[in-house]
Amino acid sequence: MRRLLPALFLLLAACTHSEPSADSSKAFKVALLSPGPVSDAGWNALAYEGLLAIKAQLGAEIAQVEVHNPGQFEDGFRDFAARGFDLIFGHGFEFQDAAAAVAPRFPNTVFITTSGNTVRPNVAPLRFMLEEATYLEGMLTASMSKSGKAGAVGGMAIPSVKSTIVAGSPAISHQPSA
Repeated sequence: MRRLLPALFLLLAACTHSEPSADSSKAFKVALLSPGPVSDAGWNALAYEGLLAIKAQLGAEIAQVEVHNPGQFEDGFRDFAARGFDLIFGHGFEFQDAAAAVAPRFPNTVFITTSGNTVRPNVAPLRFMLEEATYLEGMLTASMSKSGKAGAVGGMAIPSVKSTIVAGSPAISHQPSA
C-alpha cells in the first residue's frame, strides 16, 4: 500500500498531462490539499510522497497546504485553481463537496478527491478498491482464529472505510458507533 499511492498519483498525473504546446514555458502545476500534517508518517505523508514523485518524474511545479474545515477546502481549491494549477488533489473523502462546488468556475483545472465518489466534468474520485484484499484477509484471519471469528476497527465512518470493513468481515454484524 505504501508504494501504491505515489504510483497512482503518478499514473493519474501522466494521464492528464498533455503534450507541450507552442508556449512550453507554462509548467505543469500540481497541488495537494491535505487534512493533516504531511509529517504524520501515514495517510498525509503518503500523499505528499506522491506529490514529490510527480515533481521528480514529471518535472511538475508542486504545492501543498494543510486545511482543516470545509471552508478552507473550498478556499484551497479556489486559490490553487486561480493560480493556474492544472491538477489539484483533495486528499480524502471529505474534500469531494468542496471540489464539486469550486470546479465549475475553473473548467481547465482537474480536481481529484481520494476515496470519494463525486464525478463532474472536471472532478473525479481516486478509489483504492481494497475490498477484494480485505475480504481475503478477513477469511484468512477467521480461518486462523480458534473461535472462527475476527474483528476489525475502522477509522471514520465514511463509505471507503465501511466498504473495506464489511468486505473483510462478512459474518460480523455491523453497528454504527456512537
